[in-house]
Amino acid sequence: MVPFLTGASINSMIEGDYDLTFYILGIIGAVIMRYGVITYARYNVRKVALNVAYDLRQHLYSCLQDQGSEFFSKHTIGDMMTRAVADIALIQRLIAMGTILVVILVYASLFGFAAMFYYSPTLALLMLPTTLFTSHGGCFKARTRPFVRHGHSC
Repeated sequence: MVPFLTGASINSMIEGDYDLTFYILGIIGAVIMRYGVITYARYNVRKVALNVAYDLRQHLYSCLQDQGSEFFSKHTIGDMMTRAVADIALIQRLIAMGTILVVILVYASLFGFAAMFYYSPTLALLMLPTTLFTSHGGCFKARTRPFVRHGHSC
């Protein structure tokens, strides 16, 4: 919406109409709406992640209470709780941040390509192989990042 309103305001100025109040209010409104929608979505995704973490902790604690003394003689409670809390926190972050990232990447890619296809189908079809190549390169980089971070080569 913002690029469309920016382009329309530039076209308006080229035609000699310098009253940009409508366009400026439209851009401000679009930015405020985007901020509100993203804040609401992030809040809800994080709320779901917290609920999943809570359910996992409750299930873990109930399973631990069902174990006998032989189990606790082999495993220390401190080690189990430290590991469980760290793993559950990792799952919570994965759900919260991973879901937001996937939604944003898919949304931005699909709507960006749709807008490009609307304005210039030929250019959009020419850019499709490049887009697929760069997205595959990003997946490759994400898979090799642990090796690069720790100084290992692929």
